[in-house]
Amino acid sequence: MFQIDEDEIFYVDLQSKQVRWRLPQFGEAASFEAAGALQDIGVLKYNLEQYEKMSNFTKAKSVFLGDVHVFTEKPPLLGHPVTLICLANKFFPPVIKMSWFRNGEPVTDGVSETDYYPALDGSFSKFLYLVTLPKEGDMYSCSVEHDGLSINPTNRFWCK
Repeated sequence: MFQIDEDEIFYVDLQSKQVRWRLPQFGEAASFEAAGALQDIGVLKYNLEQYEKMSNFTKAKSVFLGDVHVFTEKPPLLGHPVTLICLANKFFPPVIKMSWFRNGEPVTDGVSETDYYPALDGSFSKFLYLVTLPKEGDMYSCSVEHDGLSINPTNRFWCK
């Protein structure tokens, strides 16, 4: 992913090995050679593995210095769809599991997520969305699992 002023400009889809511009106009003003960059990443990964083997390097410690927040995109109205947003912030490394539950049952329909957003301090953030039609009494929870959390998983709740 490439950012300017914390705004995503493009990312490389690792499956298709293609550049995905956040706005098509960005691709008209600039270019990026995905194949060459992926080859460079492969070389860097190989070199890192070799350096790790030659030193006493240990992998970075998992830390979670932020919090998990659940909120809505707009004020909810009964009988209307609502977008629930779960934000996990200030964690490292960028390996996290985020899940939605309704009344204790896993929810997968209407769920989408963002890529990892890097922060200037080296930590990461990630959003998990759920578009749903809540009923009176429904309880939703966002469950977050990360090796840096002291309580794993950590749950945050929203109810209508």
